[in-house]
Amino acid sequence: MAVFAAGAAIALFCFIVYRLKLLTAGGSSAAFVLGITAYAAFDWHALVLIGAFFASSVIWTKFGKRRKIASEVLRHESGGRTAGQVLANGGAGLAAAAVHLFMPSPVWLAAFAASFAEAAADTWASELGFLSKEKPYHLKLRKKVEPGLSGAVSWLGSTASAAGAICIAVAAFLLYNEISLAVAAIIAASAVAGCFADTIFGAWVEPACQCRRCGIQTESELHCGEKTVTTRGAVWMTNNMVNFLSSFFSACLAAALTALLL
Repeated sequence: MAVFAAGAAIALFCFIVYRLKLLTAGGSSAAFVLGITAYAAFDWHALVLIGAFFASSVIWTKFGKRRKIASEVLRHESGGRTAGQVLANGGAGLAAAAVHLFMPSPVWLAAFAASFAEAAADTWASELGFLSKEKPYHLKLRKKVEPGLSGAVSWLGSTASAAGAICIAVAAFLLYNEISLAVAAIIAASAVAGCFADTIFGAWVEPACQCRRCGIQTESELHCGEKTVTTRGAVWMTNNMVNFLSSFFSACLAAALTALLL
């Protein structure tokens, strides 16, 4: 009965966020699958972790929204997060929860928490780092670029990344007896490492575009009212793919280190 009650609650939540246009219909469906699987594997505490990531993502995405829109660096998407975006951030956690159902182990719990800690770290770094007064430094181009371009780092973004990772790691430590302080540290460290991997992917592999009119580097398909031109990177390495691989890397790293610790 508890599973059915949880399923109903998760379904209601997904419907509400869909009506609020925070998720698309596909995004809500993906979130439901993620939520019910996480609940079955790691009980209701897992929903708190997911909720902490989701709530902070919504808050920081809307923080300074006018400046972000004015810059035209934001991708031109509307209607909420899609299934692809939900799975990009939660796919690794979903996999960890699914494996735990068949092979229960604290290792998968650490992997689950690390995947969302990395997702939080990446979101906090991107959304808050964008608001830095100083332009970020691009690792591949070796120069300062416009805010919002993948592959670039700033002190504010890096600090926000660590804060996001620690936030989810501390939450996991407080929610689960199985997660010791040492495992929480592993979760946070793995998340930060995954976020750095995300930056590497963004700098060397993820596609970058250039405005035909003003010549600015951006990730937007439109700039100055015209379509941009892809200048480098692999077209198939989308932002969603980068997010998934980075989250998956953090989950695997946390699982491996936790296994060694145990």
